[in-house]
Amino acid sequence: MTSEPSAIRSALPLARVESSSELSARLRAALEAGPAQRSVWVTDLVDPRIAYFRSIAPVEPTADVVARRESGRVVHDRVERLLAGPEHRELRVGQDGIIGRIDLLFDRPTELKSTAKLPEVDRLAESRPSFIEQLGAYCALLGRPGGRLLLVQTQEGAPASVRAVDCEFTDLPGLRASLLESADRLRAALARRDPTGLPRCAWFHRGCEFEEARICPCNGSEPLPAAPARERLLRLEANAAVAEEVEARLRAPSPVLAEEPVRTFSELLYPRQTYFERIEAPRQPTARFPGTDLWRRVRDAMEAALGADLEDRRGASGEPAEAVSCYLGEPLLVKTSRARFRTPPELLPNRMPHYFVELGLRAGALGTDGGWIVLAYEFPESGTGPVEMLRVRFPAPAELGTHLRELCEQFHEALRRHDPSELPPCPEWKFVDCPYRELCGEPAGSPTAASATGR
Repeated sequence: MTSEPSAIRSALPLARVESSSELSARLRAALEAGPAQRSVWVTDLVDPRIAYFRSIAPVEPTADVVARRESGRVVHDRVERLLAGPEHRELRVGQDGIIGRIDLLFDRPTELKSTAKLPEVDRLAESRPSFIEQLGAYCALLGRPGGRLLLVQTQEGAPASVRAVDCEFTDLPGLRASLLESADRLRAALARRDPTGLPRCAWFHRGCEFEEARICPCNGSEPLPAAPARERLLRLEANAAVAEEVEARLRAPSPVLAEEPVRTFSELLYPRQTYFERIEAPRQPTARFPGTDLWRRVRDAMEAALGADLEDRRGASGEPAEAVSCYLGEPLLVKTSRARFRTPPELLPNRMPHYFVELGLRAGALGTDGGWIVLAYEFPESGTGPVEMLRVRFPAPAELGTHLRELCEQFHEALRRHDPSELPPCPEWKFVDCPYRELCGEPAGSPTAASATGR
């Protein structure tokens, strides 16, 4: 059973795969350097203590927390798609080991936040300090003094009213220096596995997951959070014209389900599961894979060793809408393996074809003839490195874009017909814990009649 698109899968044995010894060595050196070299996200700096415990002792979120996060994500994604094309959404920015992802970028960086209650503009810095700090960090990394907050009030999981707030910051070099100092403190805490000295989190005595789980030893005596952006805030005022424009777009009729763009490449890899997600079919409870932090450590190593040549790109068609991580302008995948033995590069297309299908779809979106795979092993063999960087070249690269468009159209057609039976089934390992397995039937079987119900 497989969900790999047959047209791409048939070309995989002809793919050329070579290990780059020089790049692999650079990644291994950065990986061995540990937390001192790790990249730090802007969101980590907004609340370093939370970031610390999420890294060393993550807590399983409750069902209510998961539901709230998912509701916020849905609103966030919908508003972004209504306001901007893919080239202006979710843009990566980085400098000196600090990275972030800006929600919208036109003339100024714009951060989008959904909230149950719109805060008053004149009290925004006090009531939502993290909003100001995050936006200020993006302005500093971009070297642009002006930014914007779009605050979207939600009701019953849907966007309702909007408040737009324009902000202007001074002393951007000083703000960047403060961010670097905060990043160094977080790295040092992670290296010694001791949060002493990190500021009190914003959720102290307000439902902090780590406080309630008795993982964080905070007692309220911790230093108050730094305020580098708020200290440099020159101007903060409402922008009624922008708010009215955004509200008008949100009030417009929702697009037809089949006309909404494919959002991620994963949706094309597992289109049946995506179909049920789109029609908002009832979900069955599923187990969560505990995982490890290897993927994060490898990403940190990449930022340290290759950061200057990393970027996010999007295909010209805007579908899928997901940004493609790239190295030197070509798509890049990061994969971890629990295999006990290293697979020679030339055998990977046959033994791990799903890696190359994922890469092939991204290459098709960007019009490249290949890309890169960073493969890390949880249990590396003695005498071999834990991470390897592979360069991949596909035969007939022009066909990859054709295959990608065909897959997108196949998915849209299933939504138009309210029938997913012609979509490729998921692989057995995916089906076992699929939240829609009762609707879909066996991995290679036909979906049940209930699956034809649209939202």
